[in-house]
Amino acid sequence: MSSSDSPQRGLPEPPPRPDSRPVALTGRVTDEKGMPFVGVTVIQEGTTNGCVTDADGNYRISVPVGASVSFSYIGYKTQRTHVGVQTRVDIRLEPSDISLETVVVTALGIKKAEKSLGYSLQQVNSDAFDKVKTDNPINALNGKVAGLTVNTRAGILEDPPIKLRGETPIYVINGTPVTYYRGVSSDDIESITVLKGPQAAVLYGSRGANGAILITTKTGDDIGEKTEITLNSSTMFTAGYLTLPEQQSIYGTGDFGQYSYLDGKGGGVYDGLWTWGPKLDQKDPTTPSGYFETVQYNSPIDPKTGKRIPTPFVSHKDNFRNFLQQGLTTSNNVSISHKFKEGSFRISLNQLYRRGQTPNTDLKRFGVNMAANYNITRKLHINASMIYNYTYSKNRPWSGYGNSHPYYNILVYMGANNDIRDLRNYWEEGQEGYAQRNWNHVWFNNPWFVAEEYTRPYSEPELIASASLDYDITDDLNFMVKAATDSKHQNQEECKPYAWVGNDRGLYSVGSDRRVDVNLDAMLSYKKRFGEFDLDAMLGVSLFNYQRNYLFSTTEGGLQQPDLYNLSNSQNTPSTTSKIERRRMAGAYGSVTLGYRDAFYLSFTGRNDWSSTLNKNNRSFFYPSVAFSALITEAVKLPKAVSFWKVRASWAKVGFDQSTVYMLQDTYSFNTYWDGNAAFTPPTTIIDPNIKPYFTSSFEVGTDLRFFGSRLRFDFSYYRTYDEGQIQKVDINQSSGYEEMLTNGNDYRREGYELMVGATPIKTKDWKWDISFNWFQTRKYLDKIYNGAYNYNNLKVGDRADALYESVWQRDPQGNFIVFENNGRPIEDPFKRVIGYAGADWEFGISSTLRYRNWSLSFDIAGRVGGVIRSDLNARMIEAGTHKLTAAPERELDWTKTPSYIPSNAVVVVDGDIEYDDHGNVLYDTRGYAPSTTPVYFKSWIGYMGKLNGPYTMGYNLFKGDFIKLRTMSVGYDFSDLLSGSRIFKGLELSVIGTNLLIWKKLDNEDPDAAYKNFSYPTERMIGFNLTLKL
Repeated sequence: MSSSDSPQRGLPEPPPRPDSRPVALTGRVTDEKGMPFVGVTVIQEGTTNGCVTDADGNYRISVPVGASVSFSYIGYKTQRTHVGVQTRVDIRLEPSDISLETVVVTALGIKKAEKSLGYSLQQVNSDAFDKVKTDNPINALNGKVAGLTVNTRAGILEDPPIKLRGETPIYVINGTPVTYYRGVSSDDIESITVLKGPQAAVLYGSRGANGAILITTKTGDDIGEKTEITLNSSTMFTAGYLTLPEQQSIYGTGDFGQYSYLDGKGGGVYDGLWTWGPKLDQKDPTTPSGYFETVQYNSPIDPKTGKRIPTPFVSHKDNFRNFLQQGLTTSNNVSISHKFKEGSFRISLNQLYRRGQTPNTDLKRFGVNMAANYNITRKLHINASMIYNYTYSKNRPWSGYGNSHPYYNILVYMGANNDIRDLRNYWEEGQEGYAQRNWNHVWFNNPWFVAEEYTRPYSEPELIASASLDYDITDDLNFMVKAATDSKHQNQEECKPYAWVGNDRGLYSVGSDRRVDVNLDAMLSYKKRFGEFDLDAMLGVSLFNYQRNYLFSTTEGGLQQPDLYNLSNSQNTPSTTSKIERRRMAGAYGSVTLGYRDAFYLSFTGRNDWSSTLNKNNRSFFYPSVAFSALITEAVKLPKAVSFWKVRASWAKVGFDQSTVYMLQDTYSFNTYWDGNAAFTPPTTIIDPNIKPYFTSSFEVGTDLRFFGSRLRFDFSYYRTYDEGQIQKVDINQSSGYEEMLTNGNDYRREGYELMVGATPIKTKDWKWDISFNWFQTRKYLDKIYNGAYNYNNLKVGDRADALYESVWQRDPQGNFIVFENNGRPIEDPFKRVIGYAGADWEFGISSTLRYRNWSLSFDIAGRVGGVIRSDLNARMIEAGTHKLTAAPERELDWTKTPSYIPSNAVVVVDGDIEYDDHGNVLYDTRGYAPSTTPVYFKSWIGYMGKLNGPYTMGYNLFKGDFIKLRTMSVGYDFSDLLSGSRIFKGLELSVIGTNLLIWKKLDNEDPDAAYKNFSYPTERMIGFNLTLKL
């Protein structure tokens, strides 16, 4: 049979019934280039009679006349022939344009043909990770997976928040569920598969109710029978910042245009925390410098009078930039892979170093990754993998609002009259170790003092390991047992020195958090083809065991001696908190997939869990799923342009055990009163005795359509999910002795659309261009409120769950602010209103790779449209007077200390009235307005606009969340052709790489991809290189 004899589209005619006469069928199998094809499976369909082609592509098999023989290899189209009187059949296999034979990793590490899946998944291969490196490989998924939102985090050891279809998924590494995922080296990742929704992850139990992200590391299976050594090195430097907050540098420290330093404690003229002081760089011919002069913290002291001498009040721009240091990230990996007849192994060593943008901060990680498989006998196989990492930071940067953060000490409150470079000598002369040198001693720490003296050492050894034993009872029946563990031990210290503002005698604390998860599985699987039917069935049991030991101790009353960070150095008895948690969940599960003519697939799964943290009457819960897929191109003759068309549908119901350790038990809280007597406080929350798991029911439909030999690809999904009876706290009558009850409460509905488009517009001998686009929209709605209440946290039935109900100012129909006539203050709306939505209206990503001979150019773009961001940073900068909006000349009107500013967008009510119902709906509004003539302080007015925690005003403390970001770009050259004659070097590739290169946004001073309430560090633009060498 030649290549022109390949099967036509449509369902084939049934083969003739075989008779008992055997035929010795021989032949040769070649690939699309006519080269011998080794390893092709040749099998008599419906039996176990088969063979594989040898190194020359030859095969020999004895089969009855009339039998059907198939020729298959992963990634190629399966071909079949019906045996007649011929004794030789040559076959030419063509690549599968639509990857009909592609095998993907699904729940529990089970490998399935992608064509048989009735739900949506997306796989990202190693190409996305092996060039542009970060300390967290999940960042590489940003913009590449429809339905997946990955937020950027610039700080060290700050895991990016990840939402899959609006919820938090489970993370699985080599089949082992883990608590987080940052420890896997990018060079060791083979692929990341995103299983979307509970249909895909139901076999993980309630932990997989929101989908799963499966990380599969590399093995030695794909290199042939040889040894391969690979070295990879990547170095990236900070090349500026994607967004660096701007301070105004026109006005300095003080208030009402006045400032004079005395002691930094408020004893001078407005020498407190505000930057509403005099104008900077004012010319004054009466002073020695020619500029306005006043006493400042670094003014020299007159030896005769003992008083400070005034110095020029001039601006020092870029204080924040001058404080930050150039970041650096280096990553190195060396691996050895070997494959032999009975198995294979791969071992890699990896090292990562990151120098933080804040001085004296860093991250170091050393890791070992091992994977091996061995065929003990023809039927017995063992697989094992291990990832061990040791992460260490001599000083983990602090995140949050407070005087441990450089944003607080520099960006928000330090006026531009202070020069950050002058503060580098942070000890007062003669008082080293006991007194800071700073411009303020009540609220703020010297930023260099914080960087050098305040440390937060951190270390974490982590082990993720698994081992499985497979036994082929028959060619169709397999039994497998697997054990896996995820063990982490976090150790963190906090060392505050003497002279710390708020802890003048210092502080030391130490914490240990050890967690061990153990997963045990036993599984019986059966796969067999019966003529035109396929059966794939599985039964299994599992046991999940969780334990955590937490211990935290801190000094009380400060340290006895400075610079001695030990609990025994505590002034008073140290306080200690400890916690022990234990949890267990057992499960039994099964699945059945029926296939017909390689075109139709129907799958059923079911699982029952028993949870130790639920009450005994409700701790057992069962949940099923069903999925269907149909390959239209295998069933119906379509135009030649249509390469592949698959439709899919699925439904699942997953029990979500939201209970935590001790959640269902009344436990007392330990407290220590002022006199030191120990006391225990009873709980304020009562547990509903009938509480049970809440269930998530999800329905999904989708289609996968490809044209022109898969040169143009479309994949679309629609899903709708119902969360019934989520576990939550609800208010109850306090006469019961409790304030709240934990029970099954509200119902929610989620729905969304996902579109993935891929194309290969150019594909020639020298050129290839691949481009992909993904778009998705996710919505979550409140469907039902517990006990029929009108609202829940201001949300009403039918509202989007991410609706932000916040305080707002009242406005007239033209958008002007309605103010009180007597004082000019804006009037707050008596009801909270929707100011926008926390989530985007939709998100998108674009990835492109262009190759010309040995050159390659790749880039990734991602963005979001819609949504709003409440910005604490901008609000606090406006309040402090450092925001650029506060540099308006109208601020000088306040210097008279008499309200003199009349806002042009303020009105007063001159007649009429407004009436609301109990829920804030306007019953009538007959108000008339006139421009306000009441003067106010400019500082007060702009403070109203940018008020912390609202009321919210767009452009001040509230911003649109839209952005488009050029996330990554790489330009590379593959030198492997130049090494073709080398016996040592097998491959060499060098790439220039960059991350976070450009952004368009509407949020002021922050990266909308990284912004969150307690200040985010500025997003660094990183540029560097990546080198890969194969031996």
